[in-house]
Amino acid sequence: MDTMEFTLDDAEWAALPGTVLPPSGSIERAGITHDNGDLKNAVSVDLKNVNFESSVQVKLYSGDTLLTTATLQGVTPGSYDFLTCCIATETADEYWSLTPWTPKDNVVPNKVVLFVDGNEMDTMEFTLDAEDWAALPGTAFPYSGSIGGGYTYYTIKATAGVNGSISPTGNVSVREGRDQTFTITPNKGYAVDKVLIDSKNVGAVKSYTFENVKKNHTIEVVFMKASGNPQTGVFVDVPEGSYYEEAVNWAVEKGITTGTDATHFSPDGICTRAQAVTFLWRAAGSPAAKSAVMPFADVKVGSYYYDAVLWAVENGITKGTSETMFSPDATCSRAQIVTFLWRSQKSPAAGTANPFTDVKASAYYADAVLWAVKEDVTKGTANTTFSPDADCTRAQIVTFIWRCEK
Repeated sequence: MDTMEFTLDDAEWAALPGTVLPPSGSIERAGITHDNGDLKNAVSVDLKNVNFESSVQVKLYSGDTLLTTATLQGVTPGSYDFLTCCIATETADEYWSLTPWTPKDNVVPNKVVLFVDGNEMDTMEFTLDAEDWAALPGTAFPYSGSIGGGYTYYTIKATAGVNGSISPTGNVSVREGRDQTFTITPNKGYAVDKVLIDSKNVGAVKSYTFENVKKNHTIEVVFMKASGNPQTGVFVDVPEGSYYEEAVNWAVEKGITTGTDATHFSPDGICTRAQAVTFLWRAAGSPAAKSAVMPFADVKVGSYYYDAVLWAVENGITKGTSETMFSPDATCSRAQIVTFLWRSQKSPAAGTANPFTDVKASAYYADAVLWAVKEDVTKGTANTTFSPDADCTRAQIVTFIWRCEK
């Protein structure tokens, strides 16, 4: 009989008893939780204008990898102006639950996605400070308006050298009084050399358990060749497959050099003239010099390189930086080490064209450089440059001597 069109107020309609609102919600903020400057939880996600009938979930991602899902629980369905969820290693709050996950220092969260009643409502990408993330105490108390009880957590830093692994690895958070076991797995062809617990060697164990944890700890694993010889695998800074791996292996086995400490070779460290001559002397079998007259005032009797310098002078390998000075602590250059090697081989003729614009024919090292290139002892730093004055590292010098001796 009649038709009328009219307009209702949206807010009044939504407020009517029995009215079912569609699911809604958005993400207002996401970041690391702080309290007066102190790191408290992990990722704090603030939600606003959430309306749900059955479920609210916050999914935490690193890139496209889902890390964990926080699900609201024990809360009456309805509309909420504000909800907050903090996500970390464990949950001890009555309002949210987390799917199990193990936070890792090098997997930094950068995205959260909000689902309401199974519908994706909002996505937010954010950036966390990597150092803050790594320093988190591992405490996780997701909450909605309140925070539950807390625990004390300690960090066990787990590291492994090349040629094997330790699990779990990185900074591992352990609740006070709990136990934490680490499993150690060498790569094929390698074995455990030693396990250092808080810098103390506990032997070549395949697993280790920290019991009743009451403080921070460290566990470091060192691997070696499966033959049992503490060669390259001992050094955590000599990667498998590096150009100098075999050379370091050979040098340590022959007693030519050792590491800078029990687990480091320091391949990029400088090599002094004294060290270079000593390496050559040891590679030659540490022969005794016939002469006992030392021409250099800066080579003291009793120094580790005294006999090596005497031998090198006697065999024409070095003449010093002057008639009375050897300069043992000066860094050995690329030109100097190839010249030492060339002279140790009785200064053979090279007989090749010079491709390097920075090696003049009149230079004292010219023939030595051409010989070294011809014999594959070393190449230039580029097709037309040799960089004769560049410092020579420990890895380079050991490799040059190894190639010369092969």
